[in-house]
Amino acid sequence: MQPELYTDMARLESSHFWFRGRREILHACLRRHLPDGRAGLALDAGCGTGANLQLLDRFGEVVGIDVHHAACRFAAAKYPGRLLQGSLERLPLRDGSCSVAALLDVLEHVDDQQGVLGELHRVLSPGGTLVVTVPAFRHLWSGHDVAHQHRRRYRAGELRLELDRAGFQVGYHSYFNTHLYPLIAAARLLKRRRQEASASDMQLPSAWLNAMLYGIFRAECLWAGRWRAPFGVSLVALAKKPATTGIPSGML
Repeated sequence: MQPELYTDMARLESSHFWFRGRREILHACLRRHLPDGRAGLALDAGCGTGANLQLLDRFGEVVGIDVHHAACRFAAAKYPGRLLQGSLERLPLRDGSCSVAALLDVLEHVDDQQGVLGELHRVLSPGGTLVVTVPAFRHLWSGHDVAHQHRRRYRAGELRLELDRAGFQVGYHSYFNTHLYPLIAAARLLKRRRQEASASDMQLPSAWLNAMLYGIFRAECLWAGRWRAPFGVSLVALAKKPATTGIPSGML
């Protein structure tokens, strides 16, 4: 991601409808699939500027890791926990030390997906849970993806395949940001037809529009973690490291 975007992200994460809505969706999914408890670490892998660290606090001792110094600096100002600068391909954590790991809109940035997922598999304890979010559908590709240095967008089957290959057992997965999908898809199609090379979408709408979009987005909490939506702007998956581990299928 372009370094200057971390400043925008840190400024907008607490108020922009997308960041707020995503946190609500994740909270609903985690609450419905994970028991409360603080046995082990709760890892935010690629924690960015830190807005999601508080989400994991009820599930373990939170540790955030990001490769960029600027991201860690912003995160430290938001959350008084353990923050580390380091590579996701070589996590500075012991085998089996984490009960929960989150990879939130990170996988689409990396070239070696299996390298990152394999490291998360290593640091999770047997029976530990990984929660992943990624952007969905190639036809939604826009200047926002380019500015954020995305490598890809995903279909549900593609994300599940990557998790399966890394040795995870996928329990729940679904598209989300479904209610706003028609509006977002239409806006991005219109920009392409106008040949608008729009950069990042991280701009705060007017107060009334931001509040309305947030209300529409967060309404999905009613079914998030319960039912699977057939389409959406993003994808979420919850997967477990098997309690009895074998050789990940991607290593055969």
